[in-house]
Amino acid sequence: MRHRSRWCAAAAMVLWIGTAQAEGIALEELKARNAVQLDAAALKALMTGAKIRYMIPAGSTRAWSNDADGSFVASTDGRAAGVGIGSISGRGAWRVSDEGAYCVTIEWQGPRSQTTEKWCRRFYQLDGKYYGALTHATGAAEATEFSITH
Repeated sequence: MRHRSRWCAAAAMVLWIGTAQAEGIALEELKARNAVQLDAAALKALMTGAKIRYMIPAGSTRAWSNDADGSFVASTDGRAAGVGIGSISGRGAWRVSDEGAYCVTIEWQGPRSQTTEKWCRRFYQLDGKYYGALTHATGAAEATEFSITH
């Protein structure tokens, strides 16, 4: 019974973190510092084959590598908000919308259930770093720093 409770708490956390805005830099500050918003073509070129890594506000690190066919396998270290579920993984899909948003769906797999995470972010480049803001974000919203390498 304790394992079931632990997984339910973890599943709830994964759902929450998929929609939460991560701590980072205010979108209006990025724009004020002349960050460049990547258009659809530039974003697709950047994301194809990229290794993605970022930390969610609750403290877990997420990582995956974008395959050219639009798929990936993601992992998280499960350190979110002290839940301590340990690492879990999930199959995912990525795409770049015509409007220039990087969109992700991840099917997280747990010992007894499955949870889906889905989000889209617009990306900005500033001083060699990349920041993603939820597509409905306003100027006061936080943009999360992402490590994107090839």
